[in-house]
Amino acid sequence: MAYAALVSVSQTLEQILDSDPYFFPCAKEKVVSFQETIASLIAFLDNCPPIGTQTVNDSIRRIRDSAYEAEDVFESLLATHFLQKYGSDGYEKLQPGRSVEKVMEDMESIEKQVLKIHDDHKAGEWRNISTLAGSSRPASAGGHNPKMVALDNDLEIKLTEQLVGGGSKKLDVVPIVGMGGIGKTTLARILYGSKLIVDTFDVCGWATISQTYGVTKIASDILKDISVGLDGGGKYKGGGPQDVYQTLYGRKYLIVLDDVWDTQAWHDIKRSFPENKNGSRVLMTTRHSKVAAYVNSSGSYHEMQLLNEDSSWRLLRQEVFPQQNIHPSEVLVEIGKEIARQCQGLPLAISAIGGHLKKEKQTQEYWKYVSENVSSVADDPSLEILTLSYNYLPHHLKACFLYFGSFQDVHSIDVFQLLRLWVAEGFIQPSPSLRETSMEEVAEEYLRDFIDRNLVFVYKHDALGKPKRCGIHDLFRDICIKEAKKEKFLFILNKDHVLFDHDTQIDSQRRLILSPDIIDDYDESLISALVSRNGTARSFICHDDNTSTPTITLTSARLLKVLRIRMSDSSSTPPEILQLAANLTYLELGYNPKIPSTISRLRNLQTIVADIISMPPEIWEMTQLRHVKSNFGTHLPDIPPAEGSTNNIILENMQTLWKINNFRCVQEVVKRIPNLKTLSLVYYDDVGLSSQYVNNLVCLAKLESLHCHFDFGPNDHNLRNLAFPPSLKQLVLMGCHIPWEKITNIIGILPELEVLKLKYGATKGKFWKTNDGAFEQLKFLLIQDSDIAKWKTEAGHFPSLQHLILEECHALKGIPSEIGEIPTLEKVQLLLCSDAAQSSAMEMFGEDSDVKLIISSYDSILKIYKSADQVKVGGS
Repeated sequence: MAYAALVSVSQTLEQILDSDPYFFPCAKEKVVSFQETIASLIAFLDNCPPIGTQTVNDSIRRIRDSAYEAEDVFESLLATHFLQKYGSDGYEKLQPGRSVEKVMEDMESIEKQVLKIHDDHKAGEWRNISTLAGSSRPASAGGHNPKMVALDNDLEIKLTEQLVGGGSKKLDVVPIVGMGGIGKTTLARILYGSKLIVDTFDVCGWATISQTYGVTKIASDILKDISVGLDGGGKYKGGGPQDVYQTLYGRKYLIVLDDVWDTQAWHDIKRSFPENKNGSRVLMTTRHSKVAAYVNSSGSYHEMQLLNEDSSWRLLRQEVFPQQNIHPSEVLVEIGKEIARQCQGLPLAISAIGGHLKKEKQTQEYWKYVSENVSSVADDPSLEILTLSYNYLPHHLKACFLYFGSFQDVHSIDVFQLLRLWVAEGFIQPSPSLRETSMEEVAEEYLRDFIDRNLVFVYKHDALGKPKRCGIHDLFRDICIKEAKKEKFLFILNKDHVLFDHDTQIDSQRRLILSPDIIDDYDESLISALVSRNGTARSFICHDDNTSTPTITLTSARLLKVLRIRMSDSSSTPPEILQLAANLTYLELGYNPKIPSTISRLRNLQTIVADIISMPPEIWEMTQLRHVKSNFGTHLPDIPPAEGSTNNIILENMQTLWKINNFRCVQEVVKRIPNLKTLSLVYYDDVGLSSQYVNNLVCLAKLESLHCHFDFGPNDHNLRNLAFPPSLKQLVLMGCHIPWEKITNIIGILPELEVLKLKYGATKGKFWKTNDGAFEQLKFLLIQDSDIAKWKTEAGHFPSLQHLILEECHALKGIPSEIGEIPTLEKVQLLLCSDAAQSSAMEMFGEDSDVKLIISSYDSILKIYKSADQVKVGGS
């Protein structure tokens, strides 16, 4: 966690340099010099391998511990300064344990040490200093195990056809990609050992690459596997890339490269394989989608998926009962299916559990125990392959990945929340070469990196195609929690710590997570006693959506950056929150807390997530604020009359205002939020609403996503001259009753618009005619609950459309045939539309169409309900 701590220190030093210089105990020049030391250490980690020699690893741990100390010292100084400034008591409790000078000296000493290490290992040699000599798997594939069965028969058939079929005679690389433990190597071994492959190729060879590869070692493994390089006594003499080339030249060959971690590995190895133009193949397995896309000339690859529940149970049963004539009892089958389900489709976990069950007595009691303790039972040495995926992450990604351990449900994580938390925690290091790139955009790149590495799954995309909800496998969460505790990075506080109070590690952990069991079952004073033991925690997170967070004293946690708790309906904001003036960056309070005007003291606050009736006016003074989000709606008051220079405060960092009720978008407001990217507005009445205010939205020059919901009937909303900023990429309208003509002439001309959702009551009229030059970038169109009866258009009017959804369009007499001529169209969905619309869609997108057609009518929904009832009755 050295990298994240250094980035956090660097950001704190920026604050110090921007603050009153007289409060800091040393000269500005000394701070600037120390800032350069931090930057030097960050650069060292950027160039350092994920796992190094003992010397390198010891240096990284020393960097981490010193960076933690530096965080404590400098953030304590900032907190003390601002607590004094606001006249708060208790600031004397924030005296740092070490002096500024001592912390600086330690860091400078470490810098000298690591610079010497870097000089000893010049560029290009870093890869070879890793302590891991290679993969835990054998280099050779060995013989084909007849008990080995492909987990995806369709994929096995596709791969076989690509390897031996009558396709291109050119050398082709066939990648298999997927997360660790998903069965890539198993599938490769099945293919490698099949009779058809053996009969097709003149020679076959296998090499395991891993993160710490050597080209000569790979060449030797290939030659050894094909029995080349043996002396007369059968001993292996070795060989290099040129020997592989000469051996394979003129022959039809298949080479398996197992566990390739980066594109550089392929770049270094590919010269060993001659282009014989005879149908030779290289079969590659990798955890990284970018690697798979890079090595294939067409950029295509085969991606392995997690097993479904049926396949998971079949694999578990095969592992536990390999003999065909043994049949488990019905009770064991039911429990076994639950065990398999909890493995979440990961073959490695299923195999580990199966191997464990096979060695134990096949009793109902024991299987029930295993079903309730899958994670602990699956903690098998064979699962170290998953830990490798974490160990080999670049240093700048490790903290972000361990942070997944802070979520109670890792299968449905809100991406908006995740990325904002990464930023608030100080994990994100902006790229100096991309000055216009926000930290949120850098965080998106980090998430994409995890997705490409098959460590993070995307469960839902938004209409723009960006990840909306994501998650990780439970076994990866276990790894996150275990590694985070060792790194003093994150600690899950559960009932064991209340009962026994024996784990002293809680005192030094940077982040404390309260699990639901401790909230439900234990006294607030006990929890407060444990929390108060840690005065250096940076995050306090309470997981429980059903009950309010207990009243816990936070006076000792004055250095918090992130506070996520759930307030009860009658709660008021704990006064100690306002003592966190210097450092709090993320505040999530749940439903209906009362936020006082003194919230403006939280000078570094970036994100507020709270469902309150109204924000205080002082919110317009919070210059670091980036995101204000409410799930049920909140009121943002007018800008209050201010004295002196406060009239000119610009919230340049503000990016998100979500579900703001009856927002008066006057010019003064627009001027205050010039960089706003996402805006969600809800109007419950037309008091004070005028076209002048709404039309001021056009002045938000960087707005990308706008949601407008008018919820006060189909009256004239003074929206005749509604205008939108040309920067919009996504527009969602509801209840505004805009005539179709304006949809074309005002919205259709927006040059960047990719997503348009016209929801309940958004449109007015029965006829829609589109024009040339409109909707040129539109990819996603939703028309919901509309009176439209006739739609006249041409294919060229929607040149980029990919996804069309029509919902509850009962009067629509048919979909224009020109829609079927749009070359980019991929999917059409009709939900509860007229029979005429359904018939035209089925005629247009028949069985031979490449467009995916989904139709849901009242009859089909009724059938689904009836089917569900029948299943329920049949199973009772």
